[in-house]
Amino acid sequence: ATYYGGGGAGVCTDASGNVFMTGSTSSSSGVATFGAYQTSYAGNTDAVLVKFSSSGNRIWGTYYGGSGSENGWDGVSADAFGNVYITGATTSKNGIATSGAFQTSLATYLGGYLAKFHFQVPDIDAGINSILSPIDSFCPNAQTVKVQLKNFGSKELDSVKINWSINRKAEPTYHWSGKLLSDSIISVNLGNYNFPSGIDTIKAWTSLPNGWVDSFPGNDTAIIVVKVYSLPAATAGLDTTLCYDETYTMQGAGGIRYLWTPAKYLSNDTIANPKAVLPNTELYTLLVTNKYGCSDSAQVLLKVIPKPKANFAIQTSQPFRIKNSVWFENHSTYAKSNKWLFGDYTNSDSINPEH
Repeated sequence: ATYYGGGGAGVCTDASGNVFMTGSTSSSSGVATFGAYQTSYAGNTDAVLVKFSSSGNRIWGTYYGGSGSENGWDGVSADAFGNVYITGATTSKNGIATSGAFQTSLATYLGGYLAKFHFQVPDIDAGINSILSPIDSFCPNAQTVKVQLKNFGSKELDSVKINWSINRKAEPTYHWSGKLLSDSIISVNLGNYNFPSGIDTIKAWTSLPNGWVDSFPGNDTAIIVVKVYSLPAATAGLDTTLCYDETYTMQGAGGIRYLWTPAKYLSNDTIANPKAVLPNTELYTLLVTNKYGCSDSAQVLLKVIPKPKANFAIQTSQPFRIKNSVWFENHSTYAKSNKWLFGDYTNSDSINPEH
């Protein structure tokens, strides 16, 4: 859908799928294109005629009227020979009839008019018919910017410069070359662009078709506005140290869907806060997805202290006899503390006790 001019009344198409619209306007800008039949606003209201491509890009537009008022509310029609006809009402005494017309002057205060237009196809003319991708809305990432190039001229197109910009910042010009017949189209990948979150305006336009200055720039340009969604704020919690076989609740957050990898030792790998019982250290990655389908990831390291292993050796000062002293050498691993329990109901907290 698009605004255009003042009021629209008639619409028709031609055999190539181009769309013609007629109506009336009191706007002094934004209506006529370069080289149009009438490029300036002339009266109280003027009739307008505009041609759009099948993809919705304006090809050309013109005012039609004199010093009085015109409307284009009564109709528009196109034939197979490139002619376009409009009809309406006028109060203008000038700017309507052409030399040798059936009636060259206004007979009463209000008169009807019939006008015929013919768009002469230039020999060399190229333009961006549409932007094919990206379109609509998507998640932040690198996207291929693809356009549809059309040969609007009557001669074969063998080269053209394709310029493009994102939010008015120019990107490297693409130099297309090949063979494109008259009224033919081709898809062209201009390059990749890493789109951040926000609203972006993509513009693409042609210049120097076959090395010549474009004689009809009105159909050179295509513009599209896209929306880039925000990424979720993925979090997997703080790195944590756990004891062997200790139960831990995972601290995922930031989205509506979750996926933990690896899934081992987790009670459920598709929820934010599964239970984990780990026998050893694991690095987990959490993939978080928001309501727009955009994903981000976070990691958490769960360091597990290994299970303690008790071990000791006995040293004596002389052959073992009752009441002789015994030295205990502690060879246990992964222990934070120890307590010795002797058979005579005594105990010790020393690392290497003597008993």
